[in-house]
Amino acid sequence: MITEYLISIEKDLQPLVPQFMRERKADIVLIEKLWANSDYISLQQMGISLRRKASEFGFDVLVDIANEIEQLSVIKDRLGLKKIVTKYKRVLNLIKIQYV
Repeated sequence: MITEYLISIEKDLQPLVPQFMRERKADIVLIEKLWANSDYISLQQMGISLRRKASEFGFDVLVDIANEIEQLSVIKDRLGLKKIVTKYKRVLNLIKIQYV
C-alpha cells in the first residue's frame, strides 16, 4: 500500500499551495453532498474543474482521480463514485510536497 504521494512543485507556487490543498479538502464535502443527491452533472463538472486545477500545479495523482470522477459521473456509477471519493480522501492525507 502506498504510504505517501511525493509531489514536486516549483518554488514560485509555494504561496499558493496551502490554499489549493484547503480547497481540495473542501471538495470532499461538496462531492459527498452531490453524491448523496445523485447530482451526476455537477459531479462531472467537479471532475473537470479538479483536473484543470490539479494539472496547473502538477498533482498528477489528483488529475487521475478527477478523470475517474468525471468518467464515473457520465455513466452514473454510484458505487464507483463512492470508492473514488474514499480514495480521494486517502490520497489527500498522503500527499507530501517538495518544492524544487
